[in-house]
Amino acid sequence: MKAAAILALASTASAANVAIRAKRHFETESASEVGLLVKFALDIAALEQGALLAAEPREFVDAFLKEASKKNLAALANIVSIADAVALPIGAAVLFPSATKATLDALEASTVVEYIDLNAADFTTPEVLKGSVDAESTAKNEWGVEAIGAPEIWKYSNGKGAIVGSIDSGALHTHEA
Repeated sequence: MKAAAILALASTASAANVAIRAKRHFETESASEVGLLVKFALDIAALEQGALLAAEPREFVDAFLKEASKKNLAALANIVSIADAVALPIGAAVLFPSATKATLDALEASTVVEYIDLNAADFTTPEVLKGSVDAESTAKNEWGVEAIGAPEIWKYSNGKGAIVGSIDSGALHTHEA
């Protein structure tokens, strides 16, 4: 009985750790594909030791991470299709932009994968930042003197002695003006 429990524990320890939301995605969402981030173990001690001994530490780290990324992709090629996989060397990870449930299951059973999660971050450019560059839209100044109603106030004050302040709520691109 104890031997069976130990073997069961050992088999789960070698499999990849999968975020609950990645597992639940295919149960709760209607999409048959999802972006997955697959994380690998990285030999940090070897990376640090090599960087300390290297004449050019930055180049060593870059080469080390790229080589580890190649090895990770090669290991994955034996498990799943890596045709659309994107290597992310800095994070010791691979992005699968359109992974299926079968891909998730195969990656989860793998011993080379350390962690799997949804690619929840959306790095697309928001529509508000794309804007328009035609002459009509660029000629309009939403903050101009006329637009903010400054001429109407000039009959009451010329601005002498006014204190101007700005409250900045951060650099979040979705923050409305």
